[in-house]
Formats: sequence, C-alpha cells, structure tokens
Amino acid sequence: MYKTIPIKASFTEEEKAFWVDQCKNSNSLINCAIYHTRQTHYDRLSSMDNAFTTYWVGDELRFGWKTYKCHITYPQLDKVLKENPHYKAVAAQAAQQTLQAVGESINSYNKLVDLYYQGEVDRPMNPNGNSPETQERSILEQINSLRREDETLYNILAVDVWALAKTMDEFHPGFWAAFMKNREKALKRFIAETVKNKPKDDERPPFLR
Repeated sequence: MYKTIPIKASFTEEEKAFWVDQCKNSNSLINCAIYHTRQTHYDRLSSMDNAFTTYWVGDELRFGWKTYKCHITYPQLDKVLKENPHYKAVAAQAAQQTLQAVGESINSYNKLVDLYYQGEVDRPMNPNGNSPETQERSILEQINSLRREDETLYNILAVDVWALAKTMDEFHPGFWAAFMKNREKALKRFIAETVKNKPKDDERPPFLR
C-alpha cells in the first residue's frame, strides 16, 4: 500500500514548463508500454491455433480472442523501451517507476484471469485497458472519424481548386471553361483505365462486372 501526501508548491513559469513536459513524457511512455504489451500479447495469441473463439454477451453472439494471461513483465518493458525517447526524456528512476506501474497493472490483469476462470469475476479487460466491446466501439469511432476527415479534406480541396480556377479566369478569360473541359476528359480517361485494369469476376452479375 502506498500513501499519497498532497504537497502544495509554487513554481516559476520555467519550472512549471519543465514539470509539465516530464508528465507528458511519462504519460507517453505509459502509452508506449501499453502498445508494446498489447502487440506482443496478440502476436502470441495469433500464433496459437485455438485462441480465437465466439462468446455470448447477453443474447448477442460475438467473436474475439480468448482470455489468456499476459506474459509481459516489467523487466521486459524496461529492456525494450530503454532507448525510447520518452524514457530518455525523464529521470531514469522516474521512467522505471512508470514502467513498474504498467507491470503491476499486467499482474493485476493476470490475477483477474485466474478469478475469471474460477467463475468469481466477469471477463477482465484486455491488457490494453479496453473490454472487447469497448475496443470494437473505439474502432468504429476511429473509422467514422477518418470518414469525416476525408470528407473535410475533399471539401477543402474543392474550395482550393475553385478559388485557383476563379483567380486564373480573371487573369486569363476562358480558363474556367477550359479547365472544366479538360477535367471531363481526364475523368473519362480515369474511368476507362479503371474499367480496363479491373480484374474480371465471373461470379458477379454481368451489369456489375
């Protein structure tokens, strides 16, 4: 057990910037450790023949990885991340304590795995800190975010192209009409090349080939 004692301190702007930077690097180091743990854990599961399964959540059948213990330890994290820039950005002892905290979380997870198979607790969260349901929802949110960013980029490019063409039309009358004509030709050429190089799929209906 650890007891935390709050201490009030007054910092100069320079000292405050230093400690904020230390905290940011420590948090980034935690993220790196969790990422390495997750990747190593799922690489191990991928190499196993029966690690992927289906399971029930209420009346809904889902699929995902079975719950296994995580074999990553603090010494391994310390060895792998010792050259990490966030590790080097903080004091060595602070970096080690940060990774020890991640190692303790992994140990807690492994204990929950034992209790889970004994029927004493619900399915524990994955080593990356997310339940399978939360992880799935997070992936969907990331996909939607990428779609919104793609739409935004498309709209920005459309505005830029219009502004450029409008400006050129003021200097060279008729530029816009020529631009739209060439754009139509380029689009037709692109569609023709796409259709020409598209692999043939005899199983698709004729009108979709």
